[in-house]
Amino acid sequence: MGKLIGFVFFLVLCSFGFVLLQLSLRRPARGPSVPRASSTMLEIQEDGSVYAVGLRLSRLEDRLVEEEKYSGALREEITALRAERAELTRQLDVLRGEVRTLRTQVNRPAPPVRPPVQPPPGNNTPPAGNTPPSNVPAPPLNAPL
Repeated sequence: MGKLIGFVFFLVLCSFGFVLLQLSLRRPARGPSVPRASSTMLEIQEDGSVYAVGLRLSRLEDRLVEEEKYSGALREEITALRAERAELTRQLDVLRGEVRTLRTQVNRPAPPVRPPVQPPPGNNTPPAGNTPPSNVPAPPLNAPL
């Protein structure tokens, strides 16, 4: 029995040695292989047509670039519209203030009108300014000058 255990032990040692020899002689593992440009991957669609995956990816990339440009233009337009809105809001505030001042001016009561001072009945002083005396008849309104 001792010889049998020795023989199995020797057999296991030889097996380990063989495995280690195979691992050391094996080529070093490379990174994942990159697909070659000449070999195109084809995809079969539901309708039975065949498309190259690379072509489909390039179309999707082009569409993505176009959408990014469009979204950038929209962002710029939104910024311009916000600035315009702020300017219009400022102008509206100015106009509201002007309307408020005009309303206060319109609603303010007018100063009382004083009746013209009548000269006492016995005073014959000529009236002031360019008015003709009361005893001279005034020319008719439609008469030529």
